[in-house]
Amino acid sequence: MSNRIEDYVNRDNRLEEMYKKAQSLGFSDAELNDLKKEIFHHKRTMAELDDLVGNLKALEDEARLSSNDVDDVSDSYQQEAKQLKIQEVQTAIKKKKREVKEGYSRLSVISDNPGLPNDATFTQPKVLKLWVSILKANFTPEERYSLKEELMHLEKKMNKRDKLEEEKAMLEKHEKLLHPSHSARKEKYSEKKEKVDQKAQHLEKHVHKYIKDIDRRVLERQHTEL
Repeated sequence: MSNRIEDYVNRDNRLEEMYKKAQSLGFSDAELNDLKKEIFHHKRTMAELDDLVGNLKALEDEARLSSNDVDDVSDSYQQEAKQLKIQEVQTAIKKKKREVKEGYSRLSVISDNPGLPNDATFTQPKVLKLWVSILKANFTPEERYSLKEELMHLEKKMNKRDKLEEEKAMLEKHEKLLHPSHSARKEKYSEKKEKVDQKAQHLEKHVHKYIKDIDRRVLERQHTEL
């Protein structure tokens, strides 16, 4: 693997600042190498986002050119299919943008904390921050292990919630694309969307409760150290 940081940050000021901060905080060579790998993965995610944006532009251009030729039911269904594909790519872009945003947040936490164990590769920035606060508090190894298990469970719930939110957004877009005459299909999408939304809200309540409880335990342990 190359040692040139410019191979990884590619003139991205935020990534460059994170790497320089890690150097100034005394990261070991192994930790800097792990950080480079994280940055490389992040840049790949950004490249995937760029590809999706390019794909969307091509699909929109194609749909715009063919919209003038719609003169029968068959053409109308073809246009609906094209719009559906556009909506799918838009949803994928929204998901990828969230991944990029979370990637920056996660890298920021990692670059702020030398000596952070890499055995718990949490992808959710909030979960990673909780893990850092647990490591800095005076928990016993057994307590840390138990809390780590809880964080892994929490992250699974957060990932599931995110997927449900994506599914809800897709259902909403599909519903809007349907012609008013397709009332039965619209109603079906609406009912499914409501069920998905209820599941997402239920998970969000559990996630909020989990985070609040772990925050409380960390705070209590920090107070006992004073």
